[in-house]
Amino acid sequence: MALPITSLPIPQSTVRYLSSRNVVYLSDLLKTLPWLDSYNEESVILQMEELNLPEVHRRLLTDFLINHLHQTAFQAPQIGKKLVPIITFSSSLDSLLCGGIFPNEIVEFLGEPGSGTSQLCMQLAVDCSIPEMFGGRACKSLLIDCNGDTCNIRLNQMAKATLTHLNLIARSAEEKDITSKLTVDELLSKVYTARCTNYTQLIALINTVRTVKTAIMVR
Repeated sequence: MALPITSLPIPQSTVRYLSSRNVVYLSDLLKTLPWLDSYNEESVILQMEELNLPEVHRRLLTDFLINHLHQTAFQAPQIGKKLVPIITFSSSLDSLLCGGIFPNEIVEFLGEPGSGTSQLCMQLAVDCSIPEMFGGRACKSLLIDCNGDTCNIRLNQMAKATLTHLNLIARSAEEKDITSKLTVDELLSKVYTARCTNYTQLIALINTVRTVKTAIMVR
């Protein structure tokens, strides 16, 4: 299985750097490293140092290879499965983000009031519920609202639009069967919201987010 570098747990700046040098798949990177059959941490560090890469990218790739590719050559399909991005439904934005929002990343969206940043966050929360068969994560999400911008009516509209889109792109009998059973309520049942009205509440939520994430199994 050819694993795209866009599905690896590395920053998008590193992905763009590798793409600019025609490294599209993980195999393209591993071809430059002859230690595939005799892996050890020291050889990874030494050989990565020999590559002509900026220090920041070299360090990040070294950490990735050591932490994620040290068992076989190298459980790539499993890694890719875990790193399915959360799409934004904006083709230009998904393209800029190399596929969407990837796990283990922090992405900051900035904009003036009314520019749509809150709408984007709500759409991403709904998109987490998309079944895996349609390229989604099929997972729960936690939407933290600090400004009172979360609107249940708008979330409902987004869920309806998402369901309509899935029905339109369903082709196989299995896909049509899934969409026929999928409901707006089911999509929204995986979206959790938390309202913070001051920084004290926000800090308290951040300090407990690991417990909350485990309890409701959000991504």
